[in-house]
Amino acid sequence: MKIMSHIQNIRLKKISFDWLFGNKRLLMLFSLLIAITIWALVIVLVYPNQTVTIRDVPVNVDVTNTDVGKMGLSAIRISSPQVNVVVDGKRSVIGGLGAADIHIAASLDGVTGPGTYDLQLFAQNPSGDYELISINPSQVSVKFDKVISKTLKVETEVSGISIPDGFLKGNEIANPHDVVVTGPETDVNLVTRAVVRLNKKLTISSTETFKENIILLDENSNVVTSPDLKMDKSTAEVTIQVLKVRELPITINYTNIPQGFPVDSLSYTISTPSIKVAGPTYSVDNYTSIPAGYVDFRTIDLGKTINFDIQMPTGFVNIDNLQSVTVTFDTAGMIKKTFYVRTINVINAPAGYTFTVTTKSLGVTIIGTKSIVDSLTAGDIVAEIDAGERDVTVGQSKLPVNVYVPNKGLVWAIGTAEAYVNVQAS
Repeated sequence: MKIMSHIQNIRLKKISFDWLFGNKRLLMLFSLLIAITIWALVIVLVYPNQTVTIRDVPVNVDVTNTDVGKMGLSAIRISSPQVNVVVDGKRSVIGGLGAADIHIAASLDGVTGPGTYDLQLFAQNPSGDYELISINPSQVSVKFDKVISKTLKVETEVSGISIPDGFLKGNEIANPHDVVVTGPETDVNLVTRAVVRLNKKLTISSTETFKENIILLDENSNVVTSPDLKMDKSTAEVTIQVLKVRELPITINYTNIPQGFPVDSLSYTISTPSIKVAGPTYSVDNYTSIPAGYVDFRTIDLGKTINFDIQMPTGFVNIDNLQSVTVTFDTAGMIKKTFYVRTINVINAPAGYTFTVTTKSLGVTIIGTKSIVDSLTAGDIVAEIDAGERDVTVGQSKLPVNVYVPNKGLVWAIGTAEAYVNVQAS
């Protein structure tokens, strides 16, 4: 039995071996594997070194702690910031090399000041694991200069924009307002202006904003195009204000108007009754007049004339360039008369205090229509001290007195009046 089993195993092995050599595809694959193995052994054992080209290796131009750096110079521009390097070494080392593993520097010998120099390249901190065969290119052109900065106001140059009738072109505003220019000293010193130029054939009736590039100009308004100049902002927004034009009356307002006084009955004339202005549409439409200022009613005397400087509301333009006006009050047919009032009342006295007026008589001057003033008596005149308008001080004080003639028409008191009051805590 054992003999028969052994014979069968020999027969099976023979059949498998015959099948292997009879399969052409399997035989070709087997031959290829053997050839690759032999080639690899030859390469490793016979040719252990390898020469390769490493591409795009960065060039380092470092002026730190050098005479060039002490002169305040920096490398502005390099003709070939990256080079190709040929290295030779063991395959096991060379196979893992990349551009970041090789350090190429430029020799600073011969750099004596600002300018452009051809500098020789060399391997910086070379490794002993491989040999650097060549650098291509072997030298580079480097521009050196002092790096400075200059801040310039951003100007605007606008053309082609039209404004319809009834509107006015206001300010041209650039945002940002300034730009910082940085670069070689020789180039930065050429730049004298930073400009945003807007040239559009366009009609606008409201404020609009446009975005344009910032242009650097020299003293002759020529464009400076040095590639070494950098700006912290390259574009700016140009806002063109469009203002609506209106002609508005000039008016005055009053302070210390007597109680019950018919203000509309007091006539006055303004040297220039109206003014042409321009302002933002949303704002100028809300104005019905331009106020010249305030008049203290207690100062309006016979033939009173007051000069007012014209102040424009924020954002408005004084198209007429009117600087001031004169206001004259019409007091024709009016007279002035002094009365002595003996009744002085205290109103709005705070609780816990007693106010006693010690002034016995108060002289007040009244102006008004002759017929009204002639018919007045001291009893028609009201004199009041408003205790609620100020802090209470115990003891004797001099307090202002409000004087008016109620319900009599065109008549008022001028000047200021005061009376002595004794205040006690009750």
